[in-house]
Amino acid sequence: MSTRKRSLYLVSAEVADAVGVPMQTLSRWIKTKQVIPPEQNPANQYRSWLPEHITELKHRIRVGELQVKPDYRNQARRCREAT
Repeated sequence: MSTRKRSLYLVSAEVADAVGVPMQTLSRWIKTKQVIPPEQNPANQYRSWLPEHITELKHRIRVGELQVKPDYRNQARRCREAT
């Protein structure tokens, strides 16, 4: 049994998965400044996302502020319905 604690923080791939979009979509949103990401950790270059970021992204997808390509809309919808 592992005694390793689960971190409160999430990496970008986990956030993309949680909101039901590919990592490329999250990266595009960041690149086009549609999403302001948390700062990168200088030691490992990972972004430390919080669960609140996922909630905000899901809301912005739901109200149409963030565009999801048609191929991923059903996946994003299923993700939203699960929460």
